[in-house]
Amino acid sequence: GFIDRAIVATLLGNAEPVVCINKIDLVAPGGPTGAIAELYRGLGYRVVLTSASTKEGTGELKELLMNKTSAFMGQSGVGKSSILNCIEPGLGIRTNALMAKHDRGRHTTTATQLHRLDGGIYVADTPGIKRLQPYGLEPSEVVDYFVEMAPLTDDCQYRDCLHLTEPGCAVRAACEMNQIDSLRYESYRRFMEDL
Repeated sequence: GFIDRAIVATLLGNAEPVVCINKIDLVAPGGPTGAIAELYRGLGYRVVLTSASTKEGTGELKELLMNKTSAFMGQSGVGKSSILNCIEPGLGIRTNALMAKHDRGRHTTTATQLHRLDGGIYVADTPGIKRLQPYGLEPSEVVDYFVEMAPLTDDCQYRDCLHLTEPGCAVRAACEMNQIDSLRYESYRRFMEDL
């Protein structure tokens, strides 16, 4: 759900979303990380798999950042600052290990900081986000940011369908026929409940 909300927030800001999945060194090959990466790639989003520990994928990420201004956002402990330290050795952003008791980050970055890196890269390193709710969306607009669902809305029985409980909903029908990933639909549903 966080990835979907971050994508919506990014698109609302007229920016290009890039999904970066870090700490891939901690996941067994063929695990859920690959399925998530393929889901978002299949939807047309750029996905980069990285490991700040092993430096895997960080070269590809740096190439994407070249001559651009970007922002890293994610939950505490996902390694935003660690990736920046890896991309730019000597940057020296303070990091902490996850809290062992809760397996969560410690909010080491407490304010957004803009860093200038080699290659014309400007990156805003943001504090960990516990809960993300994009602002300024009407409920009827949310589906427009779910690329696989938006084209189906014209086939719904009701023009003002919110794709939750309405009869004749083409989006829900597509989900029931496994044409829409159930995780994405559930993310959409929770997003709508929170509006």
